[in-house]
Amino acid sequence: MKTRSIVSAIVAAALSVVLCVGLLVGTTVAWFTDTVSSTGNSITAGALAVELNDGSSEALFTSDTVWAPGTSQRRSVRVENVGSVALRYSIAARNIEASGDADLSSALNVYKTATGAEVTEGTLLGTLADLAGNAYGNDGTLAVGASETFDIVIEMPGTVGDEYQNCGVTFDLCVTATQTDASIITSADELDTALGQASEGDTVVVSDVTYTQELTIDKAITLAGYNFTVEAPVSVTADNAVIENVTVSVSGTTRAASGVALSVNAAGVTLEGVVVDAGAGIQPVSVTSTEGFTMQGCTIGGNLSGANAFVALNVNGAAVIEDNVLDGKADAEAGISYNALEFCVSNTAYSVGDGTVISGNTVRNFSNNGINIYCIQDGAVISVEGNVFENVSNAMRISNVSNKAKTATFNIANNRHNESNALEPNVGYAGFVFFQNFGSAEDPQLFTGFTLNFSGNTADGAALQNNSWYTAANDRAFYVYENAYADANGGKLNPDTENLPTVNMN
Repeated sequence: MKTRSIVSAIVAAALSVVLCVGLLVGTTVAWFTDTVSSTGNSITAGALAVELNDGSSEALFTSDTVWAPGTSQRRSVRVENVGSVALRYSIAARNIEASGDADLSSALNVYKTATGAEVTEGTLLGTLADLAGNAYGNDGTLAVGASETFDIVIEMPGTVGDEYQNCGVTFDLCVTATQTDASIITSADELDTALGQASEGDTVVVSDVTYTQELTIDKAITLAGYNFTVEAPVSVTADNAVIENVTVSVSGTTRAASGVALSVNAAGVTLEGVVVDAGAGIQPVSVTSTEGFTMQGCTIGGNLSGANAFVALNVNGAAVIEDNVLDGKADAEAGISYNALEFCVSNTAYSVGDGTVISGNTVRNFSNNGINIYCIQDGAVISVEGNVFENVSNAMRISNVSNKAKTATFNIANNRHNESNALEPNVGYAGFVFFQNFGSAEDPQLFTGFTLNFSGNTADGAALQNNSWYTAANDRAFYVYENAYADANGGKLNPDTENLPTVNMN
């Protein structure tokens, strides 16, 4: 999977740079091995250029260590400014893909230390999973011709449990750079001025600022943050705007009238590395787009309660939802009831389209559905790959409101589902994919033209089975089916065997 650079363009002659060292933690029979190669070590764009380890492609991390709790590897890294403008750089992780029953990226600590120095709490950048989101807070600056050498330490803490045996993770460890001079905004007043003066296509870089007013992005710009927090609702109303590495923290005292922390009402908007921390009763993210939407490497957290969508995506066309963490925070057994990713809740007004990708996400602590799709464009092919669903009832729920889709294909591969919340014995659904018919007996929603292609999915570590109905003996069904009008008494519902999708299992 490819992601955008952290900062696109500051001025025409000074573009951002992303340098990545590819790392791989593989698996053995009992523990973990590490095989790493260095890739893409230098990129030059305009007048801004940064080089990693003299541009060498020699492997940075190797497999000479057998990983177990308490194991760490230390490698020296040299970053040099070989361009003609001063730069600021940060360490981030991209393209994280976990394998096995547990997400190893959340168990590996990453440190940046002086050469040979001991690792301390102050040198901890975070877990590998943390670095997939907002990685700004570990940055340094380099004058023209200057370089810095430091150590990167990857550690598996001694507290890591047996659940991580035979697990692995692949990822890119990246150095991102941007020009550092007067073009970087360092105060709230400067930001107001810069946004007022910005033209479409400009990039506004904000460093070490806490902004306490509601923020509206009404131009097609890139807003990029280094330690930039908005303690008030943010709204995006300009098509093709890009928001990168901005933290949105909205509590009850800063709640907007809409009750949404981050709202998008525009087409083709991209959120990358955004962190949303929503207080009680506040919806973290709401998107309305007539044509596409992208959310990559974001961390979305909150304790919204009630039958609401955590991230509402009313999107026409292709949506790309990659490498995000969605955390409902609350214990799902406590009765919290909402869907993590809810597509096209406005039903017939929007329908998710062909080319939609939902991949590499971690979705945890939701008592309803991880992915909830109400309305689908006819003929759409949707990929759901490499996601982890923890403490989530159904990994997916699919409907076909107004029967917009005569045909639709879902490629569902290498996902892990850990449905651990308590369910009443007579609940008619508790599976990986759940079809729900919101129609009537006279005019049902149709699923006979839908195809599900399954491969490599697991539930609580076991391979899923092809079961068309929930039973007490098997509450990890590959898919289950509910006819909403079949039983008004809340008991188990009988599937309509004339209205089932085609299921292919590999």
